[in-house]
Amino acid sequence: MKRKALTLLLCLMVLGMNAERNFITDAAYRGQVKQAYTKKLAQLKLDFSKESAAATAYEQEALQFLYAYMPVADATDYSYSYYLNNVRATFKAQQEMAWGQTVPELLFRHFVLPLRVVTYQPSDARTLSPMACKKTAIGRCGEESTFTVAALRSVGIPARQVYTPRWAHTDDNHAWVEAWADGQWYFLGACEPEAILNLGWFNAPASRAMLMHTRAFGDYRGPEEVMLRTSNYTEINLIDNYGTTARVDFKVVDTQNRPVEDALVEFKIYNYGEFYTAV
Repeated sequence: MKRKALTLLLCLMVLGMNAERNFITDAAYRGQVKQAYTKKLAQLKLDFSKESAAATAYEQEALQFLYAYMPVADATDYSYSYYLNNVRATFKAQQEMAWGQTVPELLFRHFVLPLRVVTYQPSDARTLSPMACKKTAIGRCGEESTFTVAALRSVGIPARQVYTPRWAHTDDNHAWVEAWADGQWYFLGACEPEAILNLGWFNAPASRAMLMHTRAFGDYRGPEEVMLRTSNYTEINLIDNYGTTARVDFKVVDTQNRPVEDALVEFKIYNYGEFYTAV
């Protein structure tokens, strides 16, 4: 009886600690997410007051983060219970994997928890939809890197798809994967069966490319340079991971040397017989 009482007491203590925990520890950021979540539900006329009763406060915070920034189609096409089950599976992986507790909150929130890797739409006959890729086991770098990122996230490893829109040396582009381990990001090819991190056929081209970027789910506040913020994702520049870089500051002035307000500046790459705007 004493052992049972002690076990019950320990369980209650664990539940109490979980009740006090926050998925987002930064109170200001947590309030921002709550505001975005409330606004999204009002826009879509969704009410999860009944469904959310099945989730703990910790799980509800994670779900609020997902709903606040997910595409409209994801919010309306799938049920609350679907996302709750995925959140629970993600938390289970975090607890069971040896590295789970070493992943920083920021990376877990933006690069493990989200189901959505990219908003993916085929642009030509060669590009397969995700379902076609799954059924046929055929895919190019874009499809394969998306699946690799999803696989890594499913076992609690922060991962993101990296993309260069145009190479500097040839008329082509490429996508691959970055995965976080032991305090840093490593890259690997999703198409190349090379069992060595930070090694791929694209090492040299990547070292002289103009842009390597990824889209982080939600309003991401990490150390990388931010190129674009939207209501769904934050586009960040990862070029520092692949080559030696330097900062260039510039200003646009008129003939009187006065700053030009709202000037548009484009950085272009000559590729595919055209000057392509990379940034």
